[in-house]
Amino acid sequence: MEVNELLGMLREKDIFSIREVRFAFIETDGNVSVIKGEKLQYGQAGLSELPTPLIMDGRIVRKSLQRLRKSDSWLYHELKKKSIDDIQEVFYAEYLEGHGLLVQTQLK
Repeated sequence: MEVNELLGMLREKDIFSIREVRFAFIETDGNVSVIKGEKLQYGQAGLSELPTPLIMDGRIVRKSLQRLRKSDSWLYHELKKKSIDDIQEVFYAEYLEGHGLLVQTQLK
């Protein structure tokens, strides 16, 4: 499954960040079942922006980096702090102001 497909399935369940997922299961019929974790609050009482995807399926989302005014070197430095040396190890990474970078590595 590609990350865009997974993110779309999560949005159908009103989940806008992987941070809100404790566990997710791909069922035999192709649907996703989710055990939710902490719910992020959006809007006036909470976050003003949705998370910004920076890496999808091992590829940098350059437009997102530019919008955040972040550089490739910043991203590689952040990955290094998480002991990730190769971007191909990353299934998905998102940035959320006030919460930093979340990285989900590829399953092996």
